[in-house]
Amino acid sequence: MAALINSFTMSSAQFIGMAALLVVTLMVASLGAVVAGPNRRREGDLIFGWAVASSVFTVVGTLKLFSFTQIAIGLGIFSLLALVLLWRRQAQLGPPAA
Repeated sequence: MAALINSFTMSSAQFIGMAALLVVTLMVASLGAVVAGPNRRREGDLIFGWAVASSVFTVVGTLKLFSFTQIAIGLGIFSLLALVLLWRRQAQLGPPAA
């Protein structure tokens, strides 16, 4: 019971985990925004990015061309480049009200 209660109290480990989750979410959304194109529905950025990431992991992982670590690093680099591209285009991520 004490472990369950400790799961809901804020600690430095939970803060780091939450920050990492937000960074990964931003990177996946940027990946989806670039792949969907400039005339996209911004509400779907996160879902489009998740679809791209899972498709790349499935196809490349099934063909055993690269290890999953190499695939993740490649997607991370592509996501960072996508963030730079979105910043240069002054495009927004997510829905208009966000």
